[in-house]
Amino acid sequence: MPASRGTKRTKKSADQVSYLNDLYLRLGGKWDGKVRKEAMAKTGLSRIQIYKWFFDRQLQEKSKAAKDSSSDKSLEAEEAMHSEAEDSQPLFLVEKIN
Repeated sequence: MPASRGTKRTKKSADQVSYLNDLYLRLGGKWDGKVRKEAMAKTGLSRIQIYKWFFDRQLQEKSKAAKDSSSDKSLEAEEAMHSEAEDSQPLFLVEKIN
């Protein structure tokens, strides 16, 4: 039986999350062994818990950046279509026939 089955998962406390957020922002998402040991001592979390938290946080940042970039491109494309529509002639001339 894997060891993880006997381990109860618990949420990180607000203090632990706050400390990890501050550390992440201070280091720009990059960390090393010394910082990891400091974080383990301050939070009481294991090395793998801290690694996983940093990894997940980096994924969130990348996802947010991609989403922002995607919405910026959509907005630019929409603005381009509107400006082209205002400057161009109609594709078809519709005339009413009696």
